[in-house]
Amino acid sequence: MRNDTIQIQVDDCEKASRLLRENHIQILRQTPAYKSLEDYYFELVGGKSHV
Repeated sequence: MRNDTIQIQVDDCEKASRLLRENHIQILRQTPAYKSLEDYYFELVGGKSHV
């Protein structure tokens, strides 16, 4: 199985995800473009947020 990577920007993530699933395209990772300061900190130190 070949895993290609693309980055797209959409105005409706739910609709885009549904469209991909309906066309049998598996989403292996979905990452929000916005990260809070807390998310960024825990990413740097390797911990996890307790939220």
